[in-house]
This record gives sequence, structure tokens and C-alpha cells, in this order.
Amino acid sequence: MSARIDTFTVCQPGIEQITHDELVRLGAKCRVTHGGIIASLTWSQLALASLQLRTATRILVRVARFDATNFNELSVGLRRIDWAHWLAEDADVEIRVASTASKLYHTDAIEERVREVIGHGSGAPQRLSVRIDHNLVTISLDASGDPLYFRGWRTEAVAAPIRETLAAALVLWSGWDGRSPLVDPCCGSGTIAIEAAMWARRIPPGRNRRFAFEEWPCSDGVDWDRMWAAVDADVRSSTPEIHASDI
Repeated sequence: MSARIDTFTVCQPGIEQITHDELVRLGAKCRVTHGGIIASLTWSQLALASLQLRTATRILVRVARFDATNFNELSVGLRRIDWAHWLAEDADVEIRVASTASKLYHTDAIEERVREVIGHGSGAPQRLSVRIDHNLVTISLDASGDPLYFRGWRTEAVAAPIRETLAAALVLWSGWDGRSPLVDPCCGSGTIAIEAAMWARRIPPGRNRRFAFEEWPCSDGVDWDRMWAAVDADVRSSTPEIHASDI
């Protein structure tokens, strides 16, 4: 699949440059903006980013962009989208609407127009974002599903646990080389230590979960078996010396 898609990778404000650098290492051409990274990706790069990004919260894929100053223009723009390309016929779509400085300001009415076009379903859940800014409508699909900090390994958490993405950002920000001993004397539930060990061993943070875009009809060309084999082959067998403790 050689086609490119426009994406916005969401991350916590303040760590945009770290997330940008992660994407660059995957071969993406991208630029930093507040709260995330704008990038043009191939489908393979989207799959790799979903698997490999340690500091991103989610990845949004832009489906369409058009101008609309009234509800008729909004409906026309929505109907021009090839929804069968993006969503399974029975997809259970959650719609999120935001409107700023637009003549279309009634978010419930906007959601109704979108629902009229895409209908209802009871299949795999999907999240659709409709953002209107000065009458420019941007339609995006959430490629991640559950936030990317849901790694699949945490079963319990202490009070106010640090997010896995922020813990990974701290590890990357620290300049740790992944070989020297690492000590976390106030580790809480051990998130920083675990994220450090995963990074040092090159274990993909998304290896034990699935992503919403896997259900999109247009993603059928992603060779998942080949991708799993490639990322698994890159995993190191040994873990550096890591000490983590708390009360």
C-alpha cells in the first residue's frame, strides 16, 4: 500500500519534540505543533507508529476537509466521502464534535447530520472527530482506539499512577543509554522501570494490543505477519540492570 495519509499524532503538551523524533526514526516526514505532530504517513508507517511509538497518546487520520457555512453544505461535504472505504458497514461509530468561530455552532445538530450519513451499527467501535474552525470542516478517524498508553501489561495501579507515555518520555529525555544500570528509588507501581526495560530491549509498546484502524476496509493491504516478524526480530534478549523500589 503506497498511498499516503495525513495524520495528527496526539501527545501530552511539552513532549512534542520527543514524539516528533520517534516518528522521524520511523522514516516519517513531520512537523511539531501544539499538542501533537502533523505527518504524512504510508499505511505501513501508520502501523509501525501504532506499534512502536512510546510517547504518543493516539493517532488521528484525516478523512476529509472542506468548507461549510450552513447545514446543507455540511451534508453535501459529508456525502462526498467514501465511507465504505474507511468504515465497515456495521461499525459502531462514536462521534465527537467541536466548533470554533463558525456559523455552524450547534454541536448536537452537527452530530445529527453526520449520523444521518453514516448511520448506526453494532460492530467494532470507532471514533470519528468532526472539527469546524472558521467554517473549515475537518473529518478525522481515530486510528488507535484505546489510547496508546494502554500497553496491555498493566493489570493494577497505585493511586495517581504515571501514564506509560509520560514515563517513556522521561526515560528518553533522561539520556539513559539503555545499557548502564538504572535506579528508581521511589518507583510507585514501577511504570518508569518497566518502560525503561521495554525501551532497552526494543519491545514494541503496542505489541500486546489491537488498534481501531485494523477494522478499516482500506487497511487490508497491511502485511501484519511480516511486520510482527520484523519487530520481534529486533527485540534484544537481555535486560540491563534495573533497580526499582518503594514503600
